Amino acid sequence: MRYFWTLLLVFSLALPGAGADQDDLAFITITDRHQANHAQNVLGTAYSRNGNRFLVKVSDEQGRNLQAAGIKVEIIMAKVDPARVFAVFYPDTRPLAAVDIPTLGESIDLGNDIYAVRMSPSVAESMTRNTSLAAVALSERPIPITFTGPAITTLMSEITDYPTDSLVDLVNQDSIYAMNLRFELFRTRYYDTDSILAARDWAVQKLADWGYTDITTPLFYHNGTPCYNVKAVKPGYAEPDNVIVIGGHYDSYNGGSSYTFAPGADDNGSGSTITLEMARILADIPMRKTIIFMLFSAEEVGLVGSYYAASDFFHDGTPLEVMFNFDMVGYNGNGLWLFEVGSGENSAYAELQAASCSRVNPDLVALSGTSSPGSSDHMSFWNFGYNICNNIEEDFNYGGWHTDLDLTSRMDFDYLYQVARMTVATLGIVGNSASPISIEQIIDQGDGQALEIHLTSCAPEYTYRLYHGPSSGFYTDSIDIPSGTCTWIVDGLIDGQERFFYVLSQIEGGYPAVYSTETSATPYLIPRPPTAAEAGPELNSVLLEWGDNAEADFSHYRLYRAIEGLPHSLFKDNIVSSSYTDTEVLGQTEYSYKITAVDFDGYESDYSSEVSAYAATFDGGILLVDETRQGGGMPDQPTQEARYASYFAPTPYNLVQIETVGLPVTRNTAGQYSSLFWIDDDFSPKLASESEDSLFWYAGYTGNLFFAGFRTIEFWTGSPLSNGDFLYDQCRIASHSVHAEYDFAGATGVGGWPDIEVDTTELLGFLPFIPTLGLATGGQPIYLYDSKTDDPASEGNVCGVYYDGPNGKRVVLAFPLMYITDESAIALMSYAKNLFGESVVLGEHGDIDNNGQIDIGDLVYLVDYMFLGGPPPPVMNSADVDASCQIDIADLIYVVVYFFDGGPLPLPGCVE
Repeated sequence: MRYFWTLLLVFSLALPGAGADQDDLAFITITDRHQANHAQNVLGTAYSRNGNRFLVKVSDEQGRNLQAAGIKVEIIMAKVDPARVFAVFYPDTRPLAAVDIPTLGESIDLGNDIYAVRMSPSVAESMTRNTSLAAVALSERPIPITFTGPAITTLMSEITDYPTDSLVDLVNQDSIYAMNLRFELFRTRYYDTDSILAARDWAVQKLADWGYTDITTPLFYHNGTPCYNVKAVKPGYAEPDNVIVIGGHYDSYNGGSSYTFAPGADDNGSGSTITLEMARILADIPMRKTIIFMLFSAEEVGLVGSYYAASDFFHDGTPLEVMFNFDMVGYNGNGLWLFEVGSGENSAYAELQAASCSRVNPDLVALSGTSSPGSSDHMSFWNFGYNICNNIEEDFNYGGWHTDLDLTSRMDFDYLYQVARMTVATLGIVGNSASPISIEQIIDQGDGQALEIHLTSCAPEYTYRLYHGPSSGFYTDSIDIPSGTCTWIVDGLIDGQERFFYVLSQIEGGYPAVYSTETSATPYLIPRPPTAAEAGPELNSVLLEWGDNAEADFSHYRLYRAIEGLPHSLFKDNIVSSSYTDTEVLGQTEYSYKITAVDFDGYESDYSSEVSAYAATFDGGILLVDETRQGGGMPDQPTQEARYASYFAPTPYNLVQIETVGLPVTRNTAGQYSSLFWIDDDFSPKLASESEDSLFWYAGYTGNLFFAGFRTIEFWTGSPLSNGDFLYDQCRIASHSVHAEYDFAGATGVGGWPDIEVDTTELLGFLPFIPTLGLATGGQPIYLYDSKTDDPASEGNVCGVYYDGPNGKRVVLAFPLMYITDESAIALMSYAKNLFGESVVLGEHGDIDNNGQIDIGDLVYLVDYMFLGGPPPPVMNSADVDASCQIDIADLIYVVVYFFDGGPLPLPGCVE
């Protein structure tokens, strides 16, 4: 049987060490702008989105934080490194079923024909170069967490006169053909070729010939190759800060080789041609808003150029109204004259494009919808929260796509001409329409019948009309808001009934806004309960934080507190901020809290959700973190605990088990103790890295840390280590080298540490996979590897380290305790306890609940026994704290004075 378990161990654990970044991948669902801001503050960024559902990396603590704020969190991949999970998709349009994605690795459908696949970087690189799929590491493409509300898209429905449609007469089919042919004649425009640089220079010169002066070629890198977008800016005469982007990619692809003929006439010479034709037509036409014409590089290898462009717009704070993307818009093989325009959740611009088509093109039928086929450059802008309108031919050019047959001779230039007419008609409207406005905030007036509307902007030349009604999409009332007015109170509403709003912005002499965004709110007479309440340990205190109440008549908060399960009572009143630090606390005592909001009329809200915490006093002695599971060749829990008792005897300690992924040691637990002993002697799972947040926090105060385990270091962190790695920063381990041979016979103690010897009668005999350690400055060797075979690769090398840091002592052993002799383990732990100053033996006086400590739990236990019918103390003398030989109210008073008024220590009892 011993050999069976040995084989199982080798099979299951002969794996590479875990990476440094091992949080979960999760979907979070955002329901309003406040949640988006909260998630952005907690997480920073996301990796992908599907509507208001975002793919994020989340730690356990962050997950609890988000859930406390009402944000839904769905774990989809546990403990992953985002650098080894890739978004896999086709950069253009093609059914994803062409490749069986799940065969590539562990995969999750992210929506929009994109999959998250766990694979190695080398496999991802090969896939991108040798197939039509793109594989992009999640860690390379952070995006913001935003919220998109329901869009009102019918604002143009009453417009019958479109004077800007005259721009369609400026479209020139010869110009379109000549530019499309020129793109083809570059022979290839693969992202890393000289010819794409020639195409860039040609496009820049065309733009300059038409009179553009603000022309740039923004630089970015892909796989170390410099790449360039092309960007030309046409400033708006009235609203130059408000921007419309029109673009498409100008790179081409045929098998991922720089030397293959890749004419790319349709993909995407056609979209690039539409972009340049729009620039040519509009060069001398005044537009109210700024229009930016862009050609993107490296689309075919993962939407790279457009990602950098969208990221630049976002981080520059550009008010970008919409991005029009054109990718493969010149093929009409079936002769049906159909065209597709798609969007994200906001379909207003796709609908506008389809309506323009019906007005100016009698032959072409544009089909619009919110589902945008493919993963072209519009997706980059959509991921950053921008409105998009994606344009693509309805009869997809499969015969030419990504081959040397993608030629102008296969294209329909009458069809492409109609696409250009439709597009310039749409740009004429959008470029001269009022900018959309949204409601930034709605403030409840607290009287049950009025809400104050705050607009995001209030330009003096605009007029606004506010619509509202009792349900989404149904508006019964409207109000004209005077020019320059940014707020408006809507009254006459009903307490507790939700109201839905949107605002139409209009400009004299121009078109109204293309869309607006619906927002809702509810008036209440009674304040809302505070939300997102959190409690956490701080030094000798508990920090409470919660979300602000935004009611106009809000006055203050009340804080209710309970100790160790007793009823809540009012603790503090008249708190005016949304945080409070409770310093009236004792160590090793759980405090729970509820918060209410009070308005100026004295109305008080319901309770917030209940939160609890322990103060971080770092004075509770030893906490043993038991990460050694039962079964799988390991002893059962009672046997393990008997061994632990022998290790620590006669010093008392508390034990917490950590055996399940996703349940780390918390700050609440760690902060109660002066020393943490972490023992991880089983084969798997390896969970120390999950608790790094709490361990880093704990190590920032005065506390001691001890780690021992089987392959713990190897699976905690890679090698070499550096700043930011816990074992480097706090324990001064610079590297580790695993020795897989069954060769570890024990270790020689250094500087007073006792020698240890492997118990060869245990499961593994001489131990495999014991690493030797390289030390950083400050680390001191305390154990040297004893090789059974005197292997020079391991013999005499460091396998235990001690660091006397500024905030406490640190000990890390590269070997487990369970497999060394009991005598060795007891001697080692005795030395460690003495080093940590934890050899104190507590007496029984006052330890009424017999848990090895004198704490507030003893007071609760005594109250329960004396007044609530609770069980008697296990040791009756422990409750006779005044040594009166009886247990009575005087003992209760004695304990209260001891805890809360600095009274004398409990005395030895004499009841029995």
